[in-house]
Amino acid sequence: MEVLYLYSIFESYVRRHVAEIQQTKGKEPDILDKIKKNRSFARVVELYFAEHAKWPSLKSQRWDELDELTCVRNCIAHSGGVVLKSKQNQKIYNLERRLWKGQPVGLSILRINGNDIGEPIIIDPPFLEYCLDLLEAFFRDLAEASNGKYNAPKAVIN
Repeated sequence: MEVLYLYSIFESYVRRHVAEIQQTKGKEPDILDKIKKNRSFARVVELYFAEHAKWPSLKSQRWDELDELTCVRNCIAHSGGVVLKSKQNQKIYNLERRLWKGQPVGLSILRINGNDIGEPIIIDPPFLEYCLDLLEAFFRDLAEASNGKYNAPKAVIN
């Protein structure tokens, strides 16, 4: 459940931020829904910032990681956490093998003879820390891009 909650915060704040950007440009605030076209939310946001907002983009590795988090969220929400049933199971299998801070990310899948047996994902505490670290980095990068795009004039003190 924690993964769904963290992801919900990510998606809600990104949607709100995009709507604010769109409003300042006098454009439609629900643009993310219009450019979705079978893309994950992370890929839609990547496309929006690159092509519509024309902001400096995050590193491609960061987008890949956000895309994998989207896949985990979708697997939990739509497939009961069973990776074998997920449309994007290969991305989740890749994430399971990733190391973060020298340790596994904390996502595991029950296997027999190396094969997924169709049980729900096991999420250990390090995975939540990984998610928090990933989202913190995303929002920090977003804030830097936002500050670069909308530099507020410096106050002049006489």
